[in-house]
Formats: sequence, structure tokens, C-alpha cells
Amino acid sequence: LAKKKDTTNSMTEVALTSSKRRLPWALGGLGLVFLAAGAVVIPLTEEAIRQGVKAVVVLSDKSEYKAQLTDIQSDYFVHIFNATNVNAALAGSAKIHFEMLSYEMEYREENFDFDWHRNKETLEYKSWWTYVPVDDMDSDQIVQVNAVYLAALADFGNSEEALFIGLSGLAVASVDATLDAYIYQVQLALLPTYLSTAPVDAVTLDWSGGTTDDAAALGFECASTSPSPSPPPSAEEVRQAFNASSPTSVVTQATFNAVWRDDLLTSTEPIAECLRQVLFSSSFASFVVPNATGWTYVKGAQFGSGALTEATLGGGAATVAAAPGSFELGLVVAPELFASYGVELDPETASTFLRVYSNDTENVRFATILFLSGLSLVDAAAQIISDPVFASTGVSFLNIVQYATYLYSYIPESYFLKGLVIGYLRDDPATLETDPRGETSLRLRPDGTGQFNSGLFTRRSPRELVFGYHDRIFDIVPENLASIPFAYYGLFGLQYASVEEQREADPPLIYEVKTGKGRIQKVREYTKWRNATVLSDRRSILGKDGGSFSCDTWEQQGYESCNVWLGDFTMTDMPVTQLGPFKEGNVKNNIKIWSTEMMRAVPFEYDDDVTVRGIKGRKYKVKEEDVAFTANCSLEPLRCDPSNAFYRAWNPSYILPMATVQGGARISMSFPSFGKVDEFYRRQTTGLPPFKQSSMGTFVVVEPLTGFFIHGHLRLQYCFDLDRNQLTSAVWTQLFESNPNVRDVLYWPLLWFDDTDKINKGPARSFRRNISLPRLLAFVFTIILLFVGLCFLVAAFVVDKWRRTNFAPTALEDKKDHDDDAAVDDDSKVAEPPHLAVEMVAPTTA
Repeated sequence: LAKKKDTTNSMTEVALTSSKRRLPWALGGLGLVFLAAGAVVIPLTEEAIRQGVKAVVVLSDKSEYKAQLTDIQSDYFVHIFNATNVNAALAGSAKIHFEMLSYEMEYREENFDFDWHRNKETLEYKSWWTYVPVDDMDSDQIVQVNAVYLAALADFGNSEEALFIGLSGLAVASVDATLDAYIYQVQLALLPTYLSTAPVDAVTLDWSGGTTDDAAALGFECASTSPSPSPPPSAEEVRQAFNASSPTSVVTQATFNAVWRDDLLTSTEPIAECLRQVLFSSSFASFVVPNATGWTYVKGAQFGSGALTEATLGGGAATVAAAPGSFELGLVVAPELFASYGVELDPETASTFLRVYSNDTENVRFATILFLSGLSLVDAAAQIISDPVFASTGVSFLNIVQYATYLYSYIPESYFLKGLVIGYLRDDPATLETDPRGETSLRLRPDGTGQFNSGLFTRRSPRELVFGYHDRIFDIVPENLASIPFAYYGLFGLQYASVEEQREADPPLIYEVKTGKGRIQKVREYTKWRNATVLSDRRSILGKDGGSFSCDTWEQQGYESCNVWLGDFTMTDMPVTQLGPFKEGNVKNNIKIWSTEMMRAVPFEYDDDVTVRGIKGRKYKVKEEDVAFTANCSLEPLRCDPSNAFYRAWNPSYILPMATVQGGARISMSFPSFGKVDEFYRRQTTGLPPFKQSSMGTFVVVEPLTGFFIHGHLRLQYCFDLDRNQLTSAVWTQLFESNPNVRDVLYWPLLWFDDTDKINKGPARSFRRNISLPRLLAFVFTIILLFVGLCFLVAAFVVDKWRRTNFAPTALEDKKDHDDDAAVDDDSKVAEPPHLAVEMVAPTTA
């Protein structure tokens, strides 16, 4: 029994001892399992996220590109500069002073007509975009440079000298038309008086179809036309017309004005036909101006000596500019040669003068001989005077200087530009006698513009400056003289009201981008921009209306060619609105982004890590020295980069030449308020706010996992280049002469815009939920699993150490256990006597 009990105890002790040994191993194994699980949670989560990002980034199906390329909206702000003291600047008493007015708009974009190419590796589409004012952009009036006038200069040789030569023929033709208009008004005013002298019986017989010589002899004949447009008037109708008390009287001024005047040239009434014949008869002309042989003679007499105004206005009035209503028509200086330069001509010679020099071909031929032939003034004058065409106009050695000044300075500048285009005002008509050329007696409105709101300065609403306006130049210059369309769509260009309207017009605004299929790092890079893959000259940059810039206009402005840059520019690989994804590890990389506003790839450099609506991103700022430094090292030796010559960067640093806006006006681009431009040029004007990087700088924030732009501000300023070699008229001279900070070009700020974009709250929540939250949960679970795993490992270590400490057997016990195990296992072995076993046990202190 004792043996059996001892054996049972031994077996129990063996089992307990074995379990104590296995427990640490079990705990350690569990710890390793949890550690392994913690180690794979984040990689598995990241892989799942990457697959999700690929699904979103790669434009592989309709829902994805529809979501990214349709219904695009963003905030857009324009800050327009208003010139407040143009009059003072033109007088040379002050620099131009500006105030800034700000307006909020909304940018909207819709892309359509999607088409896959290259096995869905590229996506082609057409694009519609517009800007919708949020603020009132119609009430304010802003004085700014008139882009239409600058475009006209570019179209006529890029200088006012060339413009005045080109428009001289038009100006003389306008003088001719002005004289015709004045003569017609005189005819209408004096016709009732002339008719009141007619022999009524003879006129009645003649006008009603009878035969008499009396009416013809006295200058009142009404010859029948063949075929007659209408039967002649009856005798009674004629008698009523010559009855002063009749409601159809032609001899009473008030009745004539009410019944006949307005429709006299178009009326089909039989009486009206007779009145027209009398109106243009030589007899009536001699009645108005004694000894006149016809109305052409009258016009020549007025141009050559002022005979008509002397006869009709009297009092020494020798110019049609003194006629009532002339100022409202823009006739503020004397258009006649004799009145402006004292050269009197006989009526026939004066008529020839108007006919010859209103002909553009002959006018330009005269200017070419005089100015462009390379001959001396004497030789050129001799050639002109010996030409029978010019000799017939009365030119001679004595008056050729007056002829040239009249034709190519006075008439195009004072009469045409000041009077008909700008609309100068003359306070007192009496000053015409002492100042017929308007050298001291003309003025502008208080805001520096004229009554016709054209010329170099114009008064417009913010909407007009942004979206375009109709200028008076379009009304008075024939389209056949211009090479550019007679339309101005503003700084932002033509805006189609809807996708449907643009689809109907079908301008070639075709774009193509890489979808990311195959090479995801190339996603959303251009392969085609506005239907072009390589930009080589201005004609390859299509406007929104489908038209292109004129290379002739470009070259006339002094550029050596029509190239956009000094070499071809390939649109392939230009990022648009995102970068390639999975760039989280490359922190310091620089990037390039295509800018339509600047027409170049703009380099950006890493600036800082930022958080936008709970999303971590990388902020990039413009790498200024690569894009903004001048290539003209003699201009700014410390801030120059000769490689920027590729971009024609001859301007001062931070003023980038952008060629022209629509129509041909020269324009440049800078940071807002001429930020970082040398102070010498900033002091050309006053009133500009100081440049602040925080509110005026350009940057973009990129989420590195997806490559999406999650925040950014594109802030750039447009300014006109007012070149003193272009604006040679005395009207603008003081803008340059009295300003010590102007060398050749006055950089005139128009506006700066803030194209702002920031990920919306909804997409930001979705991003955090689909990417940030899984990452956070994966991190938390990893920490928990690693913590639990470490706990198990620690527990295993503690348990093992505790077991070894509290259950460690002695050497005799180990031997006894070994012997007892051997006895139990060997049934054939005879048990030793108990007392022997007792004797073998050594004393222990354990």
C-alpha cells in the first residue's frame, strides 16, 4: 500500500512539474502570435489603402472621371486697381495713384465629350469654364488703361506715329464726311427759306408734270425720273406744299421740320422727290454761298477758306467746329486746313485735297516719300511737289511742312484722337477763334476720361474690365483697316453662357490627359492642351473663341519672332491638378505645374508640412529665382538668370512678359502689388498696398499619398506695359517725362486675382474616414496587439522565473525522482526494504 501511494504521489508530482515547465512556453508562443499579428496589420491596411487610392486616382471608368472632371467649382477673387488722378498725371503734376477694389467670383468648370485613347491610357475631352460674379460688379466705375486702344496701336505698327500715318486717310475722310454732314444740316435749315422765293405758279406746273422753263431757269426744277418711282404730285398738292399755312408746307421752317426733314432722303412721297432735287441743285448752292457752282464747290470753299460758315454763321466764325451741336459730336478743333494752319486754298484745289488724301493709298504714298524713303526733307519735298497727283492738292515748298503736320499729326491726333475717339471737352466755343487747334482750351472729365470713353484711358465697370466691352474705336474705324476682330472680351476672354452654347460654337478647346493606367505616376499629365501637343508660336495657342493671336501684331511689337519662347515647348508630362500618388517618402522633392495664366511650367519647391481640414499635406511655394529673375543681367546684376532668356525675361525681375492679351495689348505678369519687384519700379506709381506673402503669395498643398491638391492659392497680377516709344502722342507725354522712375516702360497694374481652392468639408471627411481613420485604427490595433504580445512574453518570463525560483528540486530529489520513475517503470525489479530507503536519505535543510 505504501508503495502504491508513493508511486501515485510521484506520478502527480511529475505531472505538476511538467505543466509548470510548459506554461512559460505557451505564454511566450501567444505573445509571438500577437506580435506577428501586430506587425502585419499596418502593412495590410496600407496595401488596402493603396489599392483604394489606385481605384480613385486612375481614371478607369465613367464614374471616376465624371466625379473628377465635371461640376468643378472654386472661389475666385479679383482685386482691380482704379486710377484716381489721371488728369494730374497727364499734366505732369503727380504720379498715378491707385486704389484697390475687390470682388468675389465663382469659378465653374465642366468637361464633356469624353473619349478614351490608347487602350484607356489617355482621356480626351472638351472643356467649358466661366466666372460668375458673386458681388455686384456693375455699379462701380473704374478708370483703367484701354486695352482696345493698345491693340489698335499694335495693329498699326506698334506706335502712335505709325497709327497716325495709318489713320491719316481715315481722318481726312472723316473731315470730308464732317463737312458733308454740316452742309446737309445747312441745306435743311435754309431749304424752306429758299423755297419761299420760288414762283409758285411755275413750280406748280413743273412739279405736277407740266412743261415750263420758268422753274428750271429759277432753280426749282423737278425733273421726272425714268422709270418714275411714283406719279408726280397733283397741282393741288404742290400748291398746298407752298402754302405757308398748310399742314404740309415746305416754306415754313417749323412745318418743314415736323413733316419733311427727318425722312426727306428716304420718303417716297412725290413732293419729297422734288424737294430732294432742289436740295442738291447748284442753284440752291449758289443761294447759300454766292457764286458757288455746286455743293462740291461749297465744301471746297469751306475747307479752303471758311466761306460756308462765314455765310451762315457770320460773326467771323470760320470753322464748322463753331456750329451748334458740334462739341457733342466730338468736333472740338477746327478741321479745316486754313483755320488750323492758315493755308488757304481755292474751292477746286481744296476739293482735290480732300479727295486725294482721304484715299489711303495716296495718303500712305505721300507719307512714305516724306518719312520712310530715306530722302532729305528737301529732296522728299521736291519729289512730292513734282508728282502731278500731289501738285493738284496745292502742296508747295512753302506749305509742305504745314501739309505734313496737318496730315500726320494734327488731324489724326487733335481732330481724330482727341475729338472723335477720346471726346475732349471745350468749355467755351469762343476759344475756337483764339485756339482753333485746341492746344490750351481743351479738357477731360474730372476722372481723366473723355465723353466718348476711349483712347488710352477708359471708365468701365468691373464686369467690363474682366469680360469685355464695346469701344468707340469699333464704330469709327472701318474693319477693312484692321487685322484684328472688332470685339474685346476682356482680360478673361470670351465666356460661353453654357456648355450647350460652347458646343454649338465648337471652338477647338480639346484637352487630353493620362489616366494613370499603366504608369500611375503619370496620372493627369497633359498629352494635349487646347488641341496642341507642342507650342511653337502664338498661332498654336488658341483663344476661347477658337481664334489665335496675330503673328504680325507680335512682330510689330518688337519681338524677334512669333515664337512663344525661344524654343518649342512640349505639353507632354505637364501636371495639371494633381501629382503622381505614393510620394510620402520623398519629402524634399520639387515639382512643376503647368500654369495657363503664365503659359509655362512653374517650378515649386518644398516649404513645410501643413494640415488642411485634418489632412496632412506638403506645402510648395514658387521657386522664384527660376521663374521670376530677369535674364537681363545688366539691368539687375544681383537678381538675374540668363537661362530665363528662354521665356523672353528682359523685363525687371518679378515682372514677367506675357506677350499680349486678346486683341494685341502688351501685358506682363507679376506677384500682387508688384511683390518683390525692385523699389525703383514700384515707385512708378503710388497707392499700391504692400506685398504680404501670407495674403498675396502663391502656393499649393499636396496630399502625398494620393497626389491630390488639397489647398492652394494662385495669386498673380496683370499689368500693361506702357512704352514711351509706343505712346508718342503729346497727349500722354507727361506720364513718362515727369516721372523719374520711368525709363522706357511704365508698368501699369490692372488687377490681381486670387484663384483659391481648398478641399471641401465633405471630401475631407470622406478622406479621413477612408484613409486617415483606417490608418488610425490600424495603428491602435497594432499597438494593442503588440502590447498584448509583449504582455504575454513578459508573463512567460515571469512565470518561468517564478517556477524556477519556487519549484527548483535538489540533487537528491532529482535522483529520487529518477529512481522512483525507474522503479515504477520496471515491474520486474524487487523493491528495496523500506529501512534501506530511509537510510539512503541524507538530511537536508531544504
